[in-house]
Amino acid sequence: MSNLNLVGVDEAGRGAIAGPLVVASFLDCFSYPTYIKDSKKIKEEKREEIFDIFLEKKYIFGIGIVSNLYIDKCGILNAFKEGIYLSLNFICGEKSNLFDENFFEYYDFRKNYSLYYSELNRSEENFLILVDGNLPVIKEYKTIAVIDGDDRIPIISSASIVAKVVRDRIMRSLEKKFKDYNFSINKGYCTKEHLKNLEEFGISTCHRKTFLQNFQKYKFLGGI
Repeated sequence: MSNLNLVGVDEAGRGAIAGPLVVASFLDCFSYPTYIKDSKKIKEEKREEIFDIFLEKKYIFGIGIVSNLYIDKCGILNAFKEGIYLSLNFICGEKSNLFDENFFEYYDFRKNYSLYYSELNRSEENFLILVDGNLPVIKEYKTIAVIDGDDRIPIISSASIVAKVVRDRIMRSLEKKFKDYNFSINKGYCTKEHLKNLEEFGISTCHRKTFLQNFQKYKFLGGI
């Protein structure tokens, strides 16, 4: 076990009705700020501050961004797995494009936050992946699913913060193109205001149509 590189994995945006799913993989650095915990329990300003510390200290992480089109086509579970593979590829595989190929067709957001690339032994046997939640094992890697891992294990908490910060920045960027939905505030989640905006302005190209099919009483469903 001591010869393994530990990697924590978590996602942001799984329950949103708009925008991408963002998955982060974070390589164990054995040194974390004492206030690291589940990103949902940290205020946005603090998450941004911690993220900047990660960059400053050159911690190694990978990002996988999966578009709403992929989610609609393949389902959220498969999108999560795809995001894991994309994010792990930066750490465990060869450096490559970390984004779902559909992403650039619909989003004007090309910044790669995975800045650092170390010379690790990239044999798949040398990594143990700790994934938050109860996701089935990723067959290409040694994987352990950890319930509430984002609140219990610093390496997963760190991945949680990275995924949340990157996705929030994407949603703020999307608001520049989709001004009617207040994405900088609701981050694509299903708030009353968001549903009201959907009724007034209809569905945009960054909304998840399969998720919106659950809202049968709303007029905007005529656009699906």
